[in-house]
Amino acid sequence: MRAKPELPECLKVATGLRVPVFARETPPRAKIEALESYLLLGAFTQGELAEERLSLMVDLVPIEDEWSHLAGWEDLKQTRTEKGVMDAKRRLRPDLFDQLTSLRWMIARLQEEIDRLERESTKISRAYTFMTGS
Repeated sequence: MRAKPELPECLKVATGLRVPVFARETPPRAKIEALESYLLLGAFTQGELAEERLSLMVDLVPIEDEWSHLAGWEDLKQTRTEKGVMDAKRRLRPDLFDQLTSLRWMIARLQEEIDRLERESTKISRAYTFMTGS
């Protein structure tokens, strides 16, 4: 079993970031301030996530290049499918396969959080505009 991946701090922050929930009696000013804080922290965190994603994508380029030019797997191929090629390459270079899958997994998680924060900020921005009247 592989070790758990070390999550970047920005991903930990993003996954813990939640839209504020208010009790009915919460004064409008308090709601507006909480929404402002959420929007600013969400925007900042999206930038941090995007920076981390770009860094990992840069790291991924030489690994994908090495993977696509890997030689010597042909005799290990058991089927003529794309999966057969991947399995043969994985058996030849399990270290490279692990790097490739780990980087792709982390990039996907970062993208998921970027997308989630974007969707939430759009909704919160509408509520903020409604509350402030601007």
